[in-house]
Amino acid sequence: MPSTVNVVVDGTNCPGLEVPRGCTIGAWKESLGQEVQHAERIVCRGERSRNTLAADDPLPRPPERLYVEGPRSVLKALVAHLRKQLAPQSARAPAPNSPRRPTGSLPPSPGRSQGAARQVARHRAFYARGNESAAAVLDGETAAMVNAFWFGELTTDDWFRQSYQHCDRVKTEFGGLHSRAVAGELSGWMERPETCLALVVLYDQFSRFIYRGAPEEKAWDPQARLAATVALQRGDDKQFTTTARRIALYLPFMHSEDIADKRRFISLMRSGLAPKPKGAWAEASTGSAPARQRALGASLSESWQRETSTQRGSDSSESDEEGAEPQERR
Repeated sequence: MPSTVNVVVDGTNCPGLEVPRGCTIGAWKESLGQEVQHAERIVCRGERSRNTLAADDPLPRPPERLYVEGPRSVLKALVAHLRKQLAPQSARAPAPNSPRRPTGSLPPSPGRSQGAARQVARHRAFYARGNESAAAVLDGETAAMVNAFWFGELTTDDWFRQSYQHCDRVKTEFGGLHSRAVAGELSGWMERPETCLALVVLYDQFSRFIYRGAPEEKAWDPQARLAATVALQRGDDKQFTTTARRIALYLPFMHSEDIADKRRFISLMRSGLAPKPKGAWAEASTGSAPARQRALGASLSESWQRETSTQRGSDSSESDEEGAEPQERR
């Protein structure tokens, strides 16, 4: 169910605007930016404190109002846009049978109407009755929802691009599932490739979306590496036909502070994505950026360059000490 917010822009009241449940200031401004030029320049204040609201702050709930300030030209365009949102359905002349979608929401996902939260409730109810076989089926369904979102709706660029909308969706739709994972309730997911992949995403990526910028975003990196190690030992990455799924299993090693893990990440990327290191990936192995950007997205290239530089420096020092040992993966 969507929520509503009462907005006041340049003296114009815009009550009852629909927004996604749990929407934050940052996500709302981000969605406005898709329709209103320079929407990032607006400033949002709460009615009670009149203090500037931060990007991570939730939108105030009615009857409290949200006051929006900023350049006059931006506010004028914003008022026009919000009035369209408030216009009667008939005045907007939507396409036949086209459902209304809250301002700032992403397109609904097929088969996700119940949401992960309801799946979690059903799962616990089955376990309470001792019906473990049915619970295993729900495990598979819930893991499929994680994978459908991460690998179906998002691109690899989206994984590394800061987006308040995506962060809000992960918190709202998968926050309860993430809590179960970090509590150790999903350890059985490591037994099968698809559920193990979803578990890696929960630990490694959803933690960074839910706790972005906070110490907790890295708190479950060891669990992510453990699940990824189990998957790799089983050969799951060789079974996956899409590059994105293999990358997801490799990323926990890039996030590690251990140089051995970082080296493993580089080795996995080279062997897992290009069994024959020719052409583009031959360039990647020597530090050329374009191939890395095509494979992982521009956002990952900086991390890749940092890790490969670290390895080359370490390998060079080892060669100097031992004299004859060649550098790895030249």
